[in-house]
Amino acid sequence: GRKTIVFYNQLPAYLVALVVAKVLGFLTVLDLEDSSIGGTTALVRIKDVIRRSAFEALCNRAMLACSALVAKTGLRPTFCYYGVVEKTASLRDWSASHVHVLLGGTIAPDTGADLLAEAIGKLRADRPEWARSVVFEVTGKGPSVPQLRELATDSKVAGLVVHGRTTDAEYREIVARAHVGLALKPNEGVLAHTTFPSKVTEMAAAGMLVLSTDISDVRAVLGDGARYLEQDDAALLIDRLRDIVTRRDAASESADLGMRAVAKVCAPQRAGKQLAEFLFPERG
Repeated sequence: GRKTIVFYNQLPAYLVALVVAKVLGFLTVLDLEDSSIGGTTALVRIKDVIRRSAFEALCNRAMLACSALVAKTGLRPTFCYYGVVEKTASLRDWSASHVHVLLGGTIAPDTGADLLAEAIGKLRADRPEWARSVVFEVTGKGPSVPQLRELATDSKVAGLVVHGRTTDAEYREIVARAHVGLALKPNEGVLAHTTFPSKVTEMAAAGMLVLSTDISDVRAVLGDGARYLEQDDAALLIDRLRDIVTRRDAASESADLGMRAVAKVCAPQRAGKQLAEFLFPERG
Protein backbone atom coordinates (compact mmCIF):
# COMPACT_ATOMS: atom_id res chain seq x y z
CA GLY A 1 0.00 0.00 0.00
CA ARG A 2 0.90 3.64 0.16
CA LYS A 3 3.97 4.37 2.26
CA THR A 4 3.93 6.81 5.16
CA ILE A 5 6.93 8.82 6.33
CA VAL A 6 6.99 10.65 9.67
CA PHE A 7 9.04 13.80 10.25
CA TYR A 8 10.03 14.64 13.83
CA ASN A 9 9.22 18.28 14.57
CA GLN A 10 9.88 20.93 11.93
CA LEU A 11 13.61 20.42 11.60
CA PRO A 12 15.17 22.11 8.53
CA ALA A 13 17.45 19.10 7.99
CA TYR A 14 14.39 17.13 6.85
CA LEU A 15 13.20 19.52 4.14
CA VAL A 16 14.98 17.82 1.21
CA ALA A 17 13.71 14.40 2.32
CA LEU A 18 10.23 15.88 2.72
CA VAL A 19 10.23 17.17 -0.85
CA VAL A 20 11.45 13.80 -2.18
CA ALA A 21 8.82 11.95 -0.14
CA LYS A 22 6.12 14.19 -1.59
CA VAL A 23 7.36 13.58 -5.15
CA LEU A 24 7.32 9.82 -4.50
CA GLY A 25 3.72 10.01 -3.33
CA PHE A 26 4.29 9.12 0.32
CA LEU A 27 1.81 10.17 2.98
CA THR A 28 3.80 12.73 4.96
CA VAL A 29 3.11 13.13 8.69
CA LEU A 30 4.51 15.80 10.99
CA ASP A 31 5.26 14.48 14.50
CA LEU A 32 5.04 17.71 16.50
CA GLU A 33 6.30 16.97 20.01
CA ASP A 34 7.08 20.49 21.09
CA SER A 35 6.48 23.95 19.72
CA SER A 36 9.09 26.57 18.97
CA ILE A 37 8.79 29.59 21.24
CA GLY A 38 10.08 31.85 18.48
CA GLY A 39 13.32 33.62 17.72
CA THR A 40 14.66 36.81 19.22
CA THR A 41 15.69 38.56 15.99
CA ALA A 42 13.76 39.47 12.85
CA LEU A 43 15.94 37.20 10.70
CA VAL A 44 15.41 34.20 12.97
CA ARG A 45 11.66 34.83 13.02
CA ILE A 46 11.55 35.06 9.22
CA LYS A 47 13.43 31.75 8.92
CA ASP A 48 11.02 30.24 11.43
CA VAL A 49 8.00 31.32 9.37
CA ILE A 50 9.54 29.92 6.16
CA ARG A 51 10.36 26.61 7.82
CA ARG A 52 6.90 26.22 9.32
CA SER A 53 5.23 27.20 6.04
CA ALA A 54 7.24 24.58 4.15
CA PHE A 55 6.16 21.82 6.52
CA GLU A 56 2.56 23.03 6.44
CA ALA A 57 2.61 22.90 2.64
CA LEU A 58 4.34 19.54 2.28
CA CYS A 59 2.85 17.46 5.13
CA ASN A 60 -0.57 15.81 4.96
CA ARG A 61 -1.41 15.56 8.66
CA ALA A 62 0.05 16.03 12.14
CA MET A 63 0.57 13.78 15.13
CA LEU A 64 0.73 15.90 18.30
CA ALA A 65 2.10 15.54 21.81
CA CYS A 66 -0.88 17.36 23.34
CA SER A 67 -4.09 19.09 22.35
CA ALA A 68 -2.74 22.64 22.73
CA LEU A 69 -0.54 22.03 19.71
CA VAL A 70 -3.61 21.93 17.48
CA ALA A 71 -3.44 25.73 17.52
CA LYS A 72 0.24 25.63 16.47
CA THR A 73 -0.37 23.96 13.12
CA GLY A 74 -2.76 24.38 10.25
CA LEU A 75 -2.44 20.73 9.28
CA ARG A 76 -5.55 18.60 9.47
CA PRO A 77 -6.40 16.00 10.56
CA THR A 78 -4.47 15.84 13.84
CA PHE A 79 -4.05 13.08 16.40
CA CYS A 80 -2.83 13.41 19.99
CA TYR A 81 -0.64 10.46 20.92
CA TYR A 82 0.40 9.95 24.54
CA GLY A 83 2.49 6.82 24.09
CA VAL A 84 2.06 3.22 25.21
CA VAL A 85 2.43 1.68 28.65
CA GLU A 86 2.33 -1.94 29.68
CA LYS A 87 0.51 -2.88 32.86
CA THR A 88 3.38 -2.88 35.36
CA ALA A 89 1.63 -2.00 38.62
CA SER A 90 2.82 -3.51 41.86
CA LEU A 91 0.94 -3.44 45.16
CA ARG A 92 1.75 -0.54 47.44
CA ASP A 93 1.45 -0.79 51.20
CA TRP A 94 -0.20 2.53 52.01
CA SER A 95 -0.20 1.60 55.70
CA ALA A 96 3.61 1.50 55.76
CA SER A 97 5.46 3.72 58.22
CA HIS A 98 6.78 5.94 55.41
CA VAL A 99 5.31 7.32 52.20
CA HIS A 100 7.96 7.35 49.46
CA VAL A 101 7.79 10.21 46.95
CA LEU A 102 9.76 9.93 43.71
CA LEU A 103 11.17 12.62 41.44
CA GLY A 104 12.98 11.11 38.47
CA GLY A 105 14.46 12.00 35.10
CA THR A 106 16.21 15.27 34.38
CA ILE A 107 16.66 17.09 37.69
CA ALA A 108 16.55 20.78 36.80
CA PRO A 109 14.63 23.98 37.56
CA ASP A 110 12.39 23.49 34.52
CA THR A 111 11.37 20.04 35.76
CA GLY A 112 10.43 21.30 39.21
CA ALA A 113 13.59 20.61 41.20
CA ASP A 114 13.65 24.13 42.64
CA LEU A 115 10.02 23.82 43.71
CA LEU A 116 10.75 20.54 45.46
CA ALA A 117 13.85 21.96 47.17
CA GLU A 118 11.84 24.93 48.44
CA ALA A 119 9.11 22.65 49.77
CA ILE A 120 11.64 20.43 51.56
CA GLY A 121 13.27 23.52 53.06
CA LYS A 122 9.91 24.71 54.42
CA LEU A 123 9.16 21.29 55.87
CA ARG A 124 12.56 21.22 57.56
CA ALA A 125 11.93 24.66 59.04
CA ASP A 126 8.36 24.01 60.22
CA ARG A 127 8.86 20.32 61.12
CA PRO A 128 5.20 19.21 61.01
CA GLU A 129 4.59 15.82 62.57
CA TRP A 130 3.10 14.27 59.41
CA ALA A 131 6.25 15.08 57.40
CA ARG A 132 8.22 12.61 59.52
CA SER A 133 6.45 9.92 57.48
CA VAL A 134 7.70 11.26 54.12
CA VAL A 135 10.82 10.12 52.28
CA PHE A 136 11.69 11.84 49.01
CA GLU A 137 13.76 9.85 46.52
CA VAL A 138 15.46 11.50 43.54
CA THR A 139 16.84 9.60 40.56
CA GLY A 140 18.50 10.84 37.39
CA LYS A 141 20.91 13.62 36.62
CA GLY A 142 20.84 17.34 36.00
CA PRO A 143 22.02 20.74 37.21
CA SER A 144 19.89 20.66 40.37
CA VAL A 145 21.30 17.42 41.76
CA PRO A 146 24.03 19.18 43.84
CA GLN A 147 21.42 21.49 45.38
CA LEU A 148 19.30 18.52 46.45
CA ARG A 149 22.31 16.60 47.74
CA GLU A 150 22.96 19.50 50.13
CA LEU A 151 19.45 19.02 51.52
CA ALA A 152 19.89 15.26 51.98
CA THR A 153 21.20 15.57 55.54
CA ASP A 154 18.20 15.59 57.87
CA SER A 155 16.37 12.25 57.95
CA LYS A 156 13.99 13.10 60.81
CA VAL A 157 11.64 15.36 58.86
CA ALA A 158 11.05 15.02 55.11
CA GLY A 159 13.88 12.59 54.54
CA LEU A 160 15.65 12.89 51.20
CA VAL A 161 17.70 10.33 49.32
CA VAL A 162 19.43 11.48 46.13
CA HIS A 163 20.34 8.36 44.15
CA GLY A 164 21.57 10.10 41.02
CA ARG A 165 21.84 7.81 38.03
CA THR A 166 20.86 4.23 38.74
CA THR A 167 20.94 0.89 36.99
CA ASP A 168 17.69 -0.39 35.52
CA ALA A 169 17.38 -2.92 38.34
CA GLU A 170 17.92 -0.25 41.01
CA TYR A 171 15.37 2.03 39.38
CA ARG A 172 12.78 -0.75 39.29
CA GLU A 173 13.28 -1.30 43.02
CA ILE A 174 12.78 2.40 43.73
CA VAL A 175 9.66 2.54 41.56
CA ALA A 176 8.24 -0.54 43.25
CA ARG A 177 8.31 1.11 46.68
CA ALA A 178 7.31 4.63 45.64
CA HIS A 179 3.78 5.66 46.58
CA VAL A 180 3.78 9.06 44.88
CA GLY A 181 5.34 10.16 41.60
CA LEU A 182 6.14 13.83 41.06
CA ALA A 183 5.80 15.63 37.70
CA LEU A 184 6.56 19.28 38.46
CA LYS A 185 7.26 21.09 35.19
CA PRO A 186 6.23 24.67 36.01
CA ASN A 187 2.72 25.80 35.17
CA GLU A 188 4.25 29.04 33.91
CA GLY A 189 7.04 27.33 31.95
CA VAL A 190 7.46 28.03 28.23
CA LEU A 191 6.74 24.39 27.36
CA ALA A 192 3.95 23.78 29.88
CA HIS A 193 1.27 23.43 27.22
CA THR A 194 3.28 22.41 24.17
CA THR A 195 4.67 19.09 25.42
CA PHE A 196 3.31 16.14 27.36
CA PRO A 197 5.23 14.87 30.42
CA SER A 198 5.50 11.19 29.55
CA LYS A 199 6.66 10.40 33.09
CA VAL A 200 3.07 10.70 34.30
CA THR A 201 1.88 7.73 32.26
CA GLU A 202 4.88 5.65 33.33
CA MET A 203 4.31 6.45 37.02
CA ALA A 204 0.55 5.92 36.91
CA ALA A 205 0.96 2.60 35.13
CA ALA A 206 3.39 1.52 37.85
CA GLY A 207 0.73 2.14 40.49
CA MET A 208 1.98 5.43 41.90
CA LEU A 209 -0.30 8.34 42.70
CA VAL A 210 0.80 11.09 40.32
CA LEU A 211 1.21 14.55 41.83
CA SER A 212 1.58 16.86 38.84
CA THR A 213 1.47 20.49 37.90
CA ASP A 214 -1.73 21.19 35.98
CA ILE A 215 -0.12 21.35 32.55
CA SER A 216 -0.64 19.98 29.08
CA ASP A 217 -3.15 17.10 28.83
CA VAL A 218 -2.29 15.46 32.16
CA ARG A 219 -5.74 16.12 33.61
CA ALA A 220 -7.40 14.97 30.38
CA VAL A 221 -5.54 11.64 30.54
CA LEU A 222 -5.59 10.93 34.30
CA GLY A 223 -8.68 12.83 35.44
CA ASP A 224 -9.38 12.20 39.14
CA GLY A 225 -6.60 9.61 39.17
CA ALA A 226 -3.98 12.23 40.04
CA ARG A 227 -3.46 15.24 42.28
CA TYR A 228 -2.67 18.62 40.76
CA LEU A 229 -0.79 21.83 41.49
CA GLU A 230 -2.61 24.72 39.85
CA GLN A 231 0.20 27.09 40.83
CA ASP A 232 3.97 26.76 41.11
CA ASP A 233 3.88 27.21 44.85
CA ALA A 234 5.85 25.30 47.49
CA ALA A 235 3.14 25.83 50.11
CA LEU A 236 0.57 24.29 47.75
CA LEU A 237 2.87 21.33 47.09
CA ILE A 238 3.21 20.82 50.84
CA ASP A 239 -0.58 21.02 51.22
CA ARG A 240 -1.10 18.35 48.57
CA LEU A 241 1.51 16.10 50.19
CA ARG A 242 -0.07 16.55 53.62
CA ASP A 243 -3.45 15.50 52.23
CA ILE A 244 -1.92 12.39 50.68
CA VAL A 245 -0.05 11.36 53.82
CA THR A 246 -2.92 12.03 56.24
CA ARG A 247 -5.65 10.54 54.00
CA ARG A 248 -3.97 7.44 52.67
CA ASP A 249 -7.13 5.51 51.82
CA ALA A 250 -8.23 8.31 49.50
CA ALA A 251 -4.72 8.52 48.04
CA SER A 252 -4.72 4.79 47.34
CA GLU A 253 -8.08 5.08 45.58
CA SER A 254 -6.79 7.95 43.44
CA ALA A 255 -3.71 5.95 42.48
CA ASP A 256 -5.94 3.06 41.39
CA LEU A 257 -8.08 5.43 39.30
CA GLY A 258 -4.97 6.82 37.63
CA MET A 259 -3.64 3.36 36.88
CA ARG A 260 -6.91 2.36 35.24
CA ALA A 261 -7.18 5.65 33.32
CA VAL A 262 -3.73 5.38 31.78
CA ALA A 263 -4.25 1.68 31.03
CA LYS A 264 -7.33 2.64 29.03
CA VAL A 265 -5.78 5.51 27.07
CA CYS A 266 -2.29 4.06 26.57
CA ALA A 267 -3.00 0.33 26.32
CA PRO A 268 -0.90 -1.12 23.47
CA GLN A 269 -3.92 -2.54 21.64
CA ARG A 270 -5.97 0.67 21.78
CA ALA A 271 -3.15 3.16 21.20
CA GLY A 272 -1.60 0.98 18.51
CA LYS A 273 -4.88 0.63 16.64
CA GLN A 274 -5.52 4.38 16.72
CA LEU A 275 -1.97 5.16 15.63
CA ALA A 276 -2.11 2.67 12.76
CA GLU A 277 -5.41 4.09 11.55
CA PHE A 278 -3.96 7.60 11.60
CA LEU A 279 -0.68 6.75 9.87
CA PHE A 280 -2.20 4.37 7.30
CA PRO A 281 -5.74 5.68 6.67
CA GLU A 282 -6.04 3.95 3.29
CA ARG A 283 -5.71 0.54 4.92
CA GLY A 284 -8.67 1.09 7.23
